Amino acid sequence: MEEERLRINVRSLAEFYFEGGDLVSGRGMIQRMLEGTRAHRLAQGGYEPGWQSEAALRMELERRGVKLLLHGRADGLLAAGDDSVIEEIKSMLEDTAGMEGGEYPVHWAQAELYAAMLAARDGLNRVRVRLRYISLAGGEALFTRDYSREKLYEKLDEYLSPMLDWLARVRAWQDVSRPTMRALSFPYGVYRPGQREMAANVYVALRDGKNLLCQAPTGIGKTAAALFPALIALGEGRVGRVFYLTARTTGREAALQALDRMRAAGLMARCVVLSAKDSVCPMEERDCRPEACPLARGYYDRRRDALREALSMQRLDRAAIGALAARHGICPFELSLDLSETADVVVCDYNYVFDPRVKLQRFFTGRSDAGLLVDEAHNLASRARDMLSGALAQRYFRDLRRAVGKEAGRKHPLYAALTALLKEMTALRRSLGGDSGGESRAEKPDALIEAAKAFAQAAGAAFDERTWACRRDLSECFFDALDFLRAESGYDEHFRTLIEPDGRNLCGVRLWCADPAAHIAACLRRVHGAALFSATLAPMDFYRDLTGLDGEADALLDLPSPFPPENLRALVCPLPLRYKEREASMDRLCECLRAFIGARRGNYLVCFPSYAFMRQAAERVEWPCRLLVQSPDMDDDARRAFLDALEPDPPETTAAFVVMGGVFSEGVDLPGGRLAGAAIVGTGVPQLSLEGDTLRALYEEKYGRGYAYAYMYPGVAKVLQAAGRVIRSESDRGAVLLIDARWRDAEHRALMPPHWRAVPARGPEEIEAELETFWNER
Repeated sequence: MEEERLRINVRSLAEFYFEGGDLVSGRGMIQRMLEGTRAHRLAQGGYEPGWQSEAALRMELERRGVKLLLHGRADGLLAAGDDSVIEEIKSMLEDTAGMEGGEYPVHWAQAELYAAMLAARDGLNRVRVRLRYISLAGGEALFTRDYSREKLYEKLDEYLSPMLDWLARVRAWQDVSRPTMRALSFPYGVYRPGQREMAANVYVALRDGKNLLCQAPTGIGKTAAALFPALIALGEGRVGRVFYLTARTTGREAALQALDRMRAAGLMARCVVLSAKDSVCPMEERDCRPEACPLARGYYDRRRDALREALSMQRLDRAAIGALAARHGICPFELSLDLSETADVVVCDYNYVFDPRVKLQRFFTGRSDAGLLVDEAHNLASRARDMLSGALAQRYFRDLRRAVGKEAGRKHPLYAALTALLKEMTALRRSLGGDSGGESRAEKPDALIEAAKAFAQAAGAAFDERTWACRRDLSECFFDALDFLRAESGYDEHFRTLIEPDGRNLCGVRLWCADPAAHIAACLRRVHGAALFSATLAPMDFYRDLTGLDGEADALLDLPSPFPPENLRALVCPLPLRYKEREASMDRLCECLRAFIGARRGNYLVCFPSYAFMRQAAERVEWPCRLLVQSPDMDDDARRAFLDALEPDPPETTAAFVVMGGVFSEGVDLPGGRLAGAAIVGTGVPQLSLEGDTLRALYEEKYGRGYAYAYMYPGVAKVLQAAGRVIRSESDRGAVLLIDARWRDAEHRALMPPHWRAVPARGPEEIEAELETFWNER
């Protein structure tokens, strides 16, 4: 069956054989694609009748016991029996004069592979191969070679040989590792309540090619319950590779620790961690052009040795990949992407699967045999909105035009393109009116889109013209325009155009994917199976709708808490805390928080709806404890120090003031008595906004639950995530204090986990009394 065959792209095979050369930067790659597109259109537009452009070819074959599917698209194909012709078109900046035809053997290899595939498909005795080079400065060169079928098959085997050698090494690893996966026992000995049920459902989803949406309470051991059955499915050949998707460093570490534990029990599994390019780049300034970066220059000349060395490694995390890249003098980010091809488990962010800009094309362009494990799945829809959207900020383009004018003059084509773009943005700003807070429109801004296209073309040409003093700003605006145009290419009924004022005369324009459910569903259909899990997926039909799951074919699983309910005391203090009520309630709020924190020595998390509200409370009174206050500009080291300050059995009470929905209220594990309680100020519901009101209207029309889908449910998820930091193991005890009058509403109470058994505490006296009773209980 085709699914059992290893798919190899023609271009990838040719480049593997002739491996060498530099990495091309993102801008350079896009520029080459734009140039190539223009060249292809020029050549293909002149084809005579009978010629096919972008002709799909495929060839099934078996070599050394490996079943292969070679596939690709030839630039030009003329099917005429033994007079058939294959043509490859290549663009170049240089003049074609003086070319002899043999300068680029990798181009001939591509064309020869397509010719072999055509000869096999049509039973031809010979095929003519043409290489056409088109100079964008003007001029072209055409080179022709004739091949017999026997010679083409000889070339095919020659090009396949290094790839087959490499595949043999990979298969040798799989022959050793897969049996250890099939024989794997649960690494923690005894399952926690609900953990076995989750593991069984994850296995069934991956085995049967289905999707699972699982709500598993904090502390149940979701990471192990997902990875363990996924590895068994991998060992059985149900899936070809496992992707563990998580947005947080803590999630990545949990996955790595679970794999380490399984390896200690006999597992052999190679895991590769993909990190953001900025976080792993060792250069002082990231400039990925080969002429500027020695790690990009000659990357492909040195890559293969690094990949061979990595075959002996199982834990390829950020540090290991960085050290490996340093030994071979190559880019650690690009190396991590290449290492993923031989990984059993890939741990990475959501965007490597769901973001059209950065998704791993080598895995997720067509149908994939991958199994997905999506951690913290309550964040997936909001992340997907950002991935699919594009925005232009008039302020940045205005500043760029000023810089271009100073450097190149107002007659420069780039200055003219910027002027046209700014004119369209100004017209949109004026259409809002002076006091408008913004507007959401269903129709696209066609005139602005055309201006953005013209700017992107002018910017692409400008890069090759000179080294600009404003190169960084030009690059940022160029990529913003490309993102905007990419969003426009997918614009449909799920999108809205958001026009947001920026001062009196400027604006920002977003092509915003308000409802990404269809995109998420399409991505999930391309993989073999997926398990999406989180501690906060209530109500589950809401998250099912947001992620586009099939209500009939896909499964929903809601697991109870594995811990004794008497270990948690949940209190509700009904203070009025809507935005306009906060100042009047501030003193009473601080009294309640002091009572909560003062009930017992320990560490406390206090979550606020905003930085401003948090700072106001921190400065309002003298707090009878050590006070830690989150700042918005914390780096990884500062965050780690913040958490390390919450030590077990502290000598004095510590209150950590944090912002709800941020890095400290989600995905943080503080077990073993490191957290005595969490106080959550508000319901997590965001302030009314253009985005929120757009979602409200869309979801009201679609589901009849506009306010709940746009505001209430996402807000309550932040509260539940924050409260979930308290009880992380069977021995943990702690308290949760919800402060907001809206928690008395039936609709809000219905969203509380049933094991909370929340009781009212109307002020500091009742809070103290309830907690004194709780902490004195055995």
